[in-house]
Amino acid sequence: MDSLHSLDPAADYLQVTRATAADGSTRLVLRGELDGVTAEVFDRAAREALARPATGRIDVHLAGLTFADSAGIRCLVEVRTAAGEAGRELTLVDPSDPVRRVLEISGLTAFFGLARGAEGSFHRCGMHVPMSPDETLRQSETLRAAARESRALASAAVASAPGRAR
Repeated sequence: MDSLHSLDPAADYLQVTRATAADGSTRLVLRGELDGVTAEVFDRAAREALARPATGRIDVHLAGLTFADSAGIRCLVEVRTAAGEAGRELTLVDPSDPVRRVLEISGLTAFFGLARGAEGSFHRCGMHVPMSPDETLRQSETLRAAARESRALASAAVASAPGRAR
């Protein structure tokens, strides 16, 4: 396993470990937080995995991810899109409860091939059919619009907060 760590201070908040199996599949294990500060650490690791001559799937293990915001989720969507364009399948494996919740709220569980099992946990859906590039683009545009709207609402709420200097 390669530990992908750099001099980048963001790497202190997100650690990515990579392993390549004999069948050509790549396993990326994330630990920490995936947000606007750390998304580049994951993006760089995932794109390095995509650039390797392997042809297998990429499994992104999220059990150690304690936080993901809209920038982190956007990064996951963009990396999954890039994997699809490269003819590779990217699957999220064992998302932690906070990350699972964000994926549920954003409606991305099916996009990433996750399904709720009988015991209530999420697992990889065996019959997952990847979205076409057009469907992926539409989903990404919808998510970006929702993120812009959320930022605008948050900015308005902060600006109108009592005691805020105007």
